[in-house]
Amino acid sequence: MLQRKLFLLLLILSIVFSFSLVTTNPTLAAGKKESAKETVNKATLDKKIDINKANKDELMMLPGIGEARADAIIKARKEKPFADLKDVEERKIGVGKKIIKDIEPYLTFK
Repeated sequence: MLQRKLFLLLLILSIVFSFSLVTTNPTLAAGKKESAKETVNKATLDKKIDINKANKDELMMLPGIGEARADAIIKARKEKPFADLKDVEERKIGVGKKIIKDIEPYLTFK
C-alpha cells in the first residue's frame, strides 16, 4: 500500500514538473521550434569565429552548422582557406544562402 502511494506521488510530481517546463517556456508552449539565431551559444555573441581556424565544436555553435557541415568546412579550408562569405557559398559544402545569412554576424576571415 505504501509503495503504491509513493508511486502515485512520484507520478503526479513528474506530471506537474513536465507541465511547468512547457508552460514556462513560451517557445515550447506554442509548439514552435527555436530559430537558428535563438539557439546560438552565447559565447559566439561575444567574439567572432574565424572560419579558417575554428575547431569543429566552435563551428557547430553557428546556426545551421551541424557535425556534417563542420566537417565539410574543415575539409574545404585545408585545401584552400576561405576568403569571404561568397567563397564559402560557392564551394558547394552544404552552406547555402540562408545559412550564410544566419552565420554572417558571427564570422571573421583572418
